[in-house]
Amino acid sequence: MFVDIPTLLFEDHHLQNCSNKVSSTNLSVKAPIGSVSKINDLKEKFTVVKTRKADQSMMMMMIQVAGAKHAYAIEASEMAAYACKLIAGNPTLGQRITVCNQRKVEEVELPEEVDILISEPMGTLLVNERMLESYIIARDRFLMPNGKMFPSIGRIHMAPFSDEYLFVEIANKALFWQQQNYYDVDLTPLYGSTFQGYFSQPVVDAFDPRLLVSPPMCHVIDFNEIKEEDLYEIDIPLKFIASVGTRVHGMACWFDVLFNGSIVQRWLTSAPGAPTTLWYQIRCVVSQPIYVMAGQEITGRLHVIAHNAQSYQHIILSARI
Repeated sequence: MFVDIPTLLFEDHHLQNCSNKVSSTNLSVKAPIGSVSKINDLKEKFTVVKTRKADQSMMMMMIQVAGAKHAYAIEASEMAAYACKLIAGNPTLGQRITVCNQRKVEEVELPEEVDILISEPMGTLLVNERMLESYIIARDRFLMPNGKMFPSIGRIHMAPFSDEYLFVEIANKALFWQQQNYYDVDLTPLYGSTFQGYFSQPVVDAFDPRLLVSPPMCHVIDFNEIKEEDLYEIDIPLKFIASVGTRVHGMACWFDVLFNGSIVQRWLTSAPGAPTTLWYQIRCVVSQPIYVMAGQEITGRLHVIAHNAQSYQHIILSARI
């Protein structure tokens, strides 16, 4: 069976506009803050790096309260102006903060290496939006040897799922193109293409973990070790053992990241059943479901290829039973 499928640490606008996500937002804040609460032990520099569309000002203030010697904030958007405004209103803390309003992290020049690098580089499926590459570039350019990264590890989790209602909902979208006399136009020649087109689009939503057909497996990305070019193309072998006999309608994916502090270790997760985050989960739905028996092995590959629009042009999911 084959199917081809065509965004911490602290975002003020999300806090104001997404009250229904308060629990997940609080977790996002607690994860890094808890990890660096003893930052005074490091006694040196501190960096906050975020390359795309987020206000780092509150995080910078928290870092300074925790005792950082200096914080450098890299901000690509106009939100840098608001960060500077907040800094100006808090001069005692603000004198140890530098805001770099640059489009690309490659264009930034810092006067020193840093002890700690913080970012919110996660997208849907962890790698979408391709912010991880900027995070890795910042690591190579600014982080001193043995420096800390928050987050330090990411994991992509995958499992087959069964959801008859979702499958029917997607299939019904193509029914319009089965009309043979739509204002004297026969639309049926395009039915096959539109049917496959609807199934080629991943579904981003939150779902019940009871829809999973087997225990998940995970692919680990160590942000301390991975190279930028390793993110251009990711190929993950898949192997599952079905827990129940049912129809498999595709592959579900989510991620988590580790904030590995010396005092506190926290995982920020987008898993089904956990408090819903702004990343939700992602499901790749196949156009031809496959039936599996309990105990049956499901194997395949998940292959993603990056493109220039800050995403991944192809998610190719293949599976065999």
